[in-house]
Amino acid sequence: MKKLILAMALVLMCSIAQADTVIIDPSGWSQEKQNMTTAMVVRLLYSNGITYDNLYVSLPNIDVTNPSGDISFLTTQAISDRYDVWREQQDIINAAAQEEENKRKLERASNAITGMNIDDIDSYIDTRVDSITSLAEAKVFLKQITKVIVRYLKAHER
Repeated sequence: MKKLILAMALVLMCSIAQADTVIIDPSGWSQEKQNMTTAMVVRLLYSNGITYDNLYVSLPNIDVTNPSGDISFLTTQAISDRYDVWREQQDIINAAAQEEENKRKLERASNAITGMNIDDIDSYIDTRVDSITSLAEAKVFLKQITKVIVRYLKAHER
């Protein structure tokens, strides 16, 4: 009797969890686009207000367990378009990060204190301070040395 109840419970559980399957055609997609299919499907489901219990992608099949609505919008074209938008966003982010890194490298190479040892820095500061004859010159020196130090530290952070 226990086995019968257990078997019936198992059948009932299997029948409750229905997976809707969408078949797409990823031929011609790059490996990255194929690898990003799950992420793009999740984004599409979320943006369409669809909740679900589980998602399994094994191209060309996309199985969505217990979706809260129709998932017919999950087409090859929709997934590809969503990936293309994501890729463009990532390219912009990567270009900005590369530009920032290039600025850091340039600052590290051209900063006045790059390559100086401690004695050179002491001598540099002593020479500059000794030549100051007015408060205005002291202010200019203080601004310049502060900028050099802050730019040097910023270029070397991470």
